[in-house]
Amino acid sequence: MKKQFFKKLRVLLTLALLTITHLALGQSAFRVKQDTVMVVGAELQVKNASKNVQGFLYNQGDGNTVFKKLSLENIGDSAIAIAGQDTIPVRFSGGGGVGVPPVSLAAMSIDANSMQLKWWQSDRELYQSPKIALIGDSQGAGSYASTPANSIAGKLQAYIYAVSSNARLTNYCKDGYNSRNLAPTGSNSFVDSTMNVTKAIADGNNIIILINTGNDYASQASGGEMSTEEALSNTLLIDEACKKAGVQLLVMSSIPRTAFGAPQRLKLRQTADNLRKTFGARCIYAYHLLEDPANPDVLQPSLQFGDNIHLNDQGYLVMFNAMRNALASYFTSNTDVVKYIVQRSAYINGLYNDFKTITSPSENTLAISPDSSFYRMRIYFRDGYFSSWSNVVKAVVDGNIPGGPGGNGITVNAGLDQYLNENESTTNFYGNIKINNPSLSVASYQWSVISNITGVTFSNVNGINTGVTGIPVAARSTYRLTVTDNHGSTYTDDIDVSVAKPSEMFSSGGYLDNKYDSNNPNLKTWVYLPQGYDSLKPGGYPLIIFLHGVGVNGVENNDDINQLLLEAEGLPYFLHDKLFPMQCVVVCPQLHDGLWTLATAQKALNYAVNGYAIDSNRVYVTGLSSGGAGTTNVALGNPNLLAGGIASNTTFNDVALTGNGDIVKDIPFLFVHSYNDTRVPFTSQYSTLDDVNSINAANPKGIYPPLTLIAWNSEHDKGTWNNYVYDKRIAPFDFETDFLLFHSKNLTTTCNNYVTKAEEKLKFYDWSRAKLIVDKLNNGTDKMNFTNRLNTVLDSLTTAKDHKYYMLNLGSNSTFNLYTINNVTSAANNTTVSNLKDIKNGTSTKGFTVVSNPDGITTDGLNHNYMGMSADMFKTAFKYSNVNPAQWKLTGLDVNKYYDVIIYNSNTSGALFNSNNKTGTRSELNGSIAQSRLEGFNTMFTTDHYNVKPNASGEIVMNMSALANFQFNQNISYYGQTVAILLIEKTTTANPRTNFGKFNFASTTAASHPDWATLTGDPTASIQTATDPVSGWSINTVSTDPTRWAKYGGNYGNDNEAPANIYTDIFPAVVSKSARLNYALNFNPATQNYNYEVIGVPGMGLPAGTYNVKILSSTTADFAPSKIWVKMGSSNGVCDNTIVGKDNVNNYLSYTGYLKDGETIKIGCYMPDVWGLCFINAVIVEKVD
Repeated sequence: MKKQFFKKLRVLLTLALLTITHLALGQSAFRVKQDTVMVVGAELQVKNASKNVQGFLYNQGDGNTVFKKLSLENIGDSAIAIAGQDTIPVRFSGGGGVGVPPVSLAAMSIDANSMQLKWWQSDRELYQSPKIALIGDSQGAGSYASTPANSIAGKLQAYIYAVSSNARLTNYCKDGYNSRNLAPTGSNSFVDSTMNVTKAIADGNNIIILINTGNDYASQASGGEMSTEEALSNTLLIDEACKKAGVQLLVMSSIPRTAFGAPQRLKLRQTADNLRKTFGARCIYAYHLLEDPANPDVLQPSLQFGDNIHLNDQGYLVMFNAMRNALASYFTSNTDVVKYIVQRSAYINGLYNDFKTITSPSENTLAISPDSSFYRMRIYFRDGYFSSWSNVVKAVVDGNIPGGPGGNGITVNAGLDQYLNENESTTNFYGNIKINNPSLSVASYQWSVISNITGVTFSNVNGINTGVTGIPVAARSTYRLTVTDNHGSTYTDDIDVSVAKPSEMFSSGGYLDNKYDSNNPNLKTWVYLPQGYDSLKPGGYPLIIFLHGVGVNGVENNDDINQLLLEAEGLPYFLHDKLFPMQCVVVCPQLHDGLWTLATAQKALNYAVNGYAIDSNRVYVTGLSSGGAGTTNVALGNPNLLAGGIASNTTFNDVALTGNGDIVKDIPFLFVHSYNDTRVPFTSQYSTLDDVNSINAANPKGIYPPLTLIAWNSEHDKGTWNNYVYDKRIAPFDFETDFLLFHSKNLTTTCNNYVTKAEEKLKFYDWSRAKLIVDKLNNGTDKMNFTNRLNTVLDSLTTAKDHKYYMLNLGSNSTFNLYTINNVTSAANNTTVSNLKDIKNGTSTKGFTVVSNPDGITTDGLNHNYMGMSADMFKTAFKYSNVNPAQWKLTGLDVNKYYDVIIYNSNTSGALFNSNNKTGTRSELNGSIAQSRLEGFNTMFTTDHYNVKPNASGEIVMNMSALANFQFNQNISYYGQTVAILLIEKTTTANPRTNFGKFNFASTTAASHPDWATLTGDPTASIQTATDPVSGWSINTVSTDPTRWAKYGGNYGNDNEAPANIYTDIFPAVVSKSARLNYALNFNPATQNYNYEVIGVPGMGLPAGTYNVKILSSTTADFAPSKIWVKMGSSNGVCDNTIVGKDNVNNYLSYTGYLKDGETIKIGCYMPDVWGLCFINAVIVEKVD
């Protein structure tokens, strides 16, 4: 069959006749009908001079047909025909330029007195002397191919060497790279000038293939997760660099990545479609070829390596086939060039005369003078055909070309279409343009609304980028970017914004009319369905069962299920009022009487699983008070079903978790409580501490340690379960996405979630936690694959950045071996550990010295594998107090480098609670100050110091003390405990000043500082804004509400508040002593009554990344605490810290969190319930990565 097929492809007739002669004489009709060439009333004969070459006629479009040879490429046990180099062009047309690919011309400055013209023709490069470069990520690097030959680069090399005798392929791809790394040198701070497009061009490559398949949306990649607009902008910068150099760029589309969350998977699909739209034939579109037909936006299982990210050999083959087809269709060759003719004119639209004829086909440059003349050129071929005239360039060194219509104008891209959550009405638009005609320039930009809607506002209506507010909810709306050129011509592109199908919450009309107990028709449940819910969704949705406390039992209120919607009752309140979206189906049953038992909770669980589209591997339960105990009951009865649970302020119901830890040890649990819970104390029998200890006592230990979060400033009320768990707006973590959805009953899936987060965040904390969970897997392919991925993350953390990590374990001689640690077994004065080893077992001359630590070592820690450490590490700690502070030193450091120091704290003694000794730590490292976050029984948070500079002796001196919380008792000791210290040695380059926003507050402008932005005046009169003089970031007052502000001495500020000589290396004296203030105000989570908002670029927000916020604060009260609340973006909750003492020496606070692109930082200053004044003196916002 194949031989017959090839015989049919041989066309034997003469090209010279072509029947064009017949057409000219009118002797027959020659027409094209769809895909068929027909000769009516005559015989068409085309004779191929290459008699022994198998081939076929190929329609290139625009009336141009060429003869292409065929070659066979083996794939498995079969072979397919691959289109190759043309042998003779067959042009069914007459006249020059038809069917000949266009030629491009560029004028480049050599120096002030000389220039060079360069021309190129896209379809000549591949088959003559191709010098191909691959730039991109691990898919291009072929890191997961079984052999180099099976990688994309290996297959492309074999192919291109077969069709060209003078080929070269250079692979610049690198694991983990994104478009920031690959962009032109100088375009951003993450560029790798040894692997980027600039390097590929400089090495003389004439074709570059960009393989950037997904890391733009991985949070662990350089600079964190991008917006789709930034990703496209970087790609266009790469394209522009290629065009300027006369290099052809082809772009591989993004591909599905199963390991991503839904928002990132959507970004990948949008990017693939928009790259195809933007680059046309230059886009190698592989998205749908690799997508699972049964599960959109997910990789086909048979094509992936097993990590839900990378391709296997078969996937590489599919990707290569798409690449080869794009190359073969975009690049063709023509008959030999005879000559090039360059013409010149004094005017862009004037008469052009021949300037130079070049008869050497290998030439593609011409030296000229910067004489302000206009140039164009044309290529002539041996068969008599010639190209159309090229674009026109002007010979001026600055490259400016004035006036004149013509060319292809300006290509406008308003950005990728966007999809917002149901309650979102703001976003950012990032436009891009490409000037195709060098005679044109941009005169103006204009954003407008195309849809028939009102209320939309653009923050920068005449800029290429703008913020947008007032977007209509539950609808699709269209917006337009109009660009006007210097001749008045306009060019446009539209962007659609869709807001998701609303979520639903109902207590009737659902499955079984929401009646979950067939024996009691009065028992009903609230059901929440997430936005876009589809009852036929393959795999279903994760499920959360929420169990309330006894206060809203039906017997108390005639089974009024609306009582569950009270704010004090937790999660249902937030879902019903749509205060934030969730991804899970949530079922909230009402109990009639008594306490939640296994039997009653089980009925609700059965109802949910039977009634809705549920993923059986992701079923979770959570509850408060009696519902917290119900949560543990459900776990005891369903250890093989539940994938996770959260219990808040747990009481004792009918089945005690105490003593039964072995049953639930493999279920991820988070226990939340309050030190001040007098109704059910934290340490009471059968409550939280007993539950935690029971799970930790299991032998052997389970897969997951029970996490704890113990608040000090709330009681048995919503102040605990809402502020620290259910209210996503202010809780310190997202209980749904950061904990519950992180876990699955399928351990392999859970491991993948941990590893993926490590890849996205690129933080040691996440890498080490993933290392621990992967170690729980049985040996096999999955464990090997995850280990390889984590090794790649480790290389990204260390080798790729030239960073080194040193872990110090304090208090025990641990045998932990998943990475190298340094044990500090004694807290005696002058104890020294020398020659610290890094986590990869590399040696150093660094050391650690205990200068003093009077309170010694404590061994009462939680006994499990927490925070990426082993149980024997987490169980011991160095202890210190406000009365007996400790001092340690990190020694042997490079004075020219910067260091991050991450402190792991764990105050875990039940005795501390019983004696009312509240805990918390404060650390001061060479002027960097930070305080612990939710310190008691801490298993979730570290205390971070960024970019610390050693002193002249090469030391970082660590002064460790405890936070003295005067709200409780001024006459007791307050303790801190440190489990471990992570030292990260970074680079010699300081964080650029453009990554800082420095703001101070004053009564008069006389208190201002030239390097700081100063807010002053009356905040009740108008919203005030101050802009940092270097970064351009702004801060403003949030409201003119007079209850948020207070006067001091008749002014809304005080220019002589704090001592002027404290922290002067960070806060200049004129900054530290001036302040703004308020008084007698509590923070209100519902109204979010902050004082200030760091808004970044007005209308656009701050760029994505990790931020550290330093706040100098003060108070006039020495008997009750003032509080500083900070809200960092949308995903970090609210951080609150107490400031105390009139001397104000200890009131330098530090906060860390991650911002998505366009988010802001909100700050509030509060003096709750008592008389006094609370000040904010200064704020430093630093983007640390």
